[in-house]
Amino acid sequence: MLIGCGNTQQRMAGLILRNLNTSFQNEVVAPMKMKEIIKCTFVGIVFLTFQLSFITPLNAKSPEFPSPEYMSTIKAQSEASSCGYTLGVGGHGSVWGGHCTWAALTLKSGSGLNIRPFSRFNVGRLADASEGLFDPVWYNGAHLIWRLPVQAGLFRIYMGGGPWVGYRTSPDSESSKCYLPHKGCDNMDKTVAITGGGFSGIEFFLLGRSYFLEIGAQGAANPNKMDGGIYFNAGSNFFFGQ
Repeated sequence: MLIGCGNTQQRMAGLILRNLNTSFQNEVVAPMKMKEIIKCTFVGIVFLTFQLSFITPLNAKSPEFPSPEYMSTIKAQSEASSCGYTLGVGGHGSVWGGHCTWAALTLKSGSGLNIRPFSRFNVGRLADASEGLFDPVWYNGAHLIWRLPVQAGLFRIYMGGGPWVGYRTSPDSESSKCYLPHKGCDNMDKTVAITGGGFSGIEFFLLGRSYFLEIGAQGAANPNKMDGGIYFNAGSNFFFGQ
């Protein structure tokens, strides 16, 4: 196919040189069929496209990743206020809830102080509900969080903690329903308690949002102690103005 197209190009060039005033229809199309012209044109375009696909301009620069614009956007996002949700474990119970974070202070380095009011429910172990041991606690409080600068536009580490008030929404006063092994629980008729906890966390950033993991420990607000112990939390934040 390529040889035929090459002969055709030579014939066309010869005709043009012999007589520039000769009609294209009379001198080219007559000895050559229109199908051959179309075929050779198509082959030439495909061949040229294939060749150009392997050519890199001399002045082309490799794109930077992450770009300066992306890094600047993530830095501004990391210093903005946000709201989000959490799912996790507190003591023996399952915890879920929501929060909003106020970026109260930011240093030049990017470190700063966040204040995070939150509201959460600790519903205990769901498997215990069928046995009549359903005594959830509603938490309301605030965390003071010291955040470090974002690293490589990807993540940051932070640590914090604070107090909260725990309210038993469905109190059970039977002392036998206690999570502490080998001992009973006191003050089972108590419905409100103040406690708190602390944690460390890591937060991963995307444009407009982030995901985080936290691990720490907390005190029990419920007299049956089901909400005291290890604290593990995961969730997501949505940033204002991003």
